[in-house]
Amino acid sequence: MEENVIEVNNEKNSINDIVARIENLEDEIVNKKKTTLEVLRDYGGVLALIIAIGYSWPIGVWDRFIGGREESIEVLRESIITTSQLMSEINQVVASINDPNLRDGAVRPIQNRLISTLSTNKEEYNRHLKRFSTDELVQLSIAYLFVYDAVQANRVLVEVSGRADLTERQRLNAHQGLAISYYIPSEMQDTEYGRELYVGIVDELSNQIDANSSVFLISLRADWGMNELMVGDWKCGTKQVSLALEQLENWQHLADPQGFLREIYSDMLKNSPMPRPGQPVKGC
Repeated sequence: MEENVIEVNNEKNSINDIVARIENLEDEIVNKKKTTLEVLRDYGGVLALIIAIGYSWPIGVWDRFIGGREESIEVLRESIITTSQLMSEINQVVASINDPNLRDGAVRPIQNRLISTLSTNKEEYNRHLKRFSTDELVQLSIAYLFVYDAVQANRVLVEVSGRADLTERQRLNAHQGLAISYYIPSEMQDTEYGRELYVGIVDELSNQIDANSSVFLISLRADWGMNELMVGDWKCGTKQVSLALEQLENWQHLADPQGFLREIYSDMLKNSPMPRPGQPVKGC
């Protein structure tokens, strides 16, 4: 009985830790008068949208993801699927409710379920990282990035990037996730290294002319730019988002037929018309 009480208390402490991390980041953004991507007050909804769009899943990935499960870790695999479903629910709410207060009320309960799922299973995830498929691990990393747990997301992505059988896109996805993890405020924050990772991915994609790579490059630049505007170099962030908007013109029929991404990218620039006091403006 005593062991069960300790486990429950540990779980609550873990959940409270992530909730506190999100609240601290929200307070930091509020104190900066929301000069960067105002929608971040929606607790990560738009961030997750951009991350999810940036991770261009190959056709059929979900068939492999759901169809190739092992019974011995079935519960953990189901929980990873649950994180994807919860993130999708949050994105739908963010996209459909304009009023910030109503949106907050609708997002919070779903977000708390996501935090609970990730916190409850974190130790077991870490114990079985090598048994999960690459697609499962990428989804898991996105979920941890969503709740700003950069350290755990980084741990998962290091496992992914070290695998020998990665496709080119999986490798780029892993590097993108690693780059994001180095921008999120945490004890391992290193925007310069994150920027180096983004530069490497952009260089690779810039040499490819197929549609998938071009669309991926657009979302990657926007993702990079948003992170720079939020916690990095203002000039670099403005440049990357502007390039994303420019390139979107050529691929809007495929990447953004409804104009939703154009609106998000434009808002990034609108909400960051000038650098914050002390924000670097060296460019990239």
